[in-house]
Amino acid sequence: MLTNYSAYKDLYLKCFTDDTEQDAEFLFETVLKKAERVCEYENGTPIAMLFLMDCRVQTKTESLPFYYLYAACTHPDHRGKGLMSKLLEKAKQKSLADGKMGIFLKPATPSLFDFYAKSGFEPFFKYTKISCSAKQFLSNIEIKKAIAPITQMTLKEWQMRRYEPLGLLTDIYADFEGDLFYSAAAGCTSVFAGGAAIVYELRGDTLLVKEAFCRKGNEKALLSLTGAVLLMLRRENIELRLPAVYSDDAFVGLDPKTDYFSVIWHNDNLNLSDYEAPYHGFAFD
Repeated sequence: MLTNYSAYKDLYLKCFTDDTEQDAEFLFETVLKKAERVCEYENGTPIAMLFLMDCRVQTKTESLPFYYLYAACTHPDHRGKGLMSKLLEKAKQKSLADGKMGIFLKPATPSLFDFYAKSGFEPFFKYTKISCSAKQFLSNIEIKKAIAPITQMTLKEWQMRRYEPLGLLTDIYADFEGDLFYSAAAGCTSVFAGGAAIVYELRGDTLLVKEAFCRKGNEKALLSLTGAVLLMLRRENIELRLPAVYSDDAFVGLDPKTDYFSVIWHNDNLNLSDYEAPYHGFAFD
């Protein structure tokens, strides 16, 4: 365990400028100080780093050990020297040595998908995103008062409740447990009603629904629940993230977009083409 992480936290804040000191402190205290780290140093100070956290990829028949890669960054003064590519190769070798089947991560920006591809990472986990104004969202759904009352769940209840729908909706998904799950879900609120469930957080004027489930054919209940929360919290915009298993016909007028959410590298014992609509779920973003 990393007992003195001040230099690593300084590098984190230097690279991830949207995060606050409080954000960084929370991450290091909850998961990063316990994670495996792969670093490059100059005079004993980290100048490039990444962290590997235990997680699993769940299929219909197996629970596969993986690493989740997070906080990969290089000091601005040392970029363009190939340091991160070097660290990624070290991370891959470490994952094999530690008995993992591979590594996956959510690139910080879409442009980084190409960067990770150079190190053998493939786009894999998908999601459907609806991103629009509250006005557009509410004008294209029907809020059914019959779904009331909306019931709030603890994060522990959400974690237990999500396994059944995940197993029914997709044949492979990322499974975060323990501290990793709770850190990714920190600051979120989870609710359910009418056979649908969402977990959300507020980001300024946006309602960010980080995860949402319903059985296929019950999408109207999911939209109704989301709309009711949107009205209650009076946000101007919404981003709704869903497993990429629902028909676009369920979201007419909301312009849903399905795309890759994260990338994966594995030890060649996983045939990615065997799986449809692989789902990542929560991410540190």
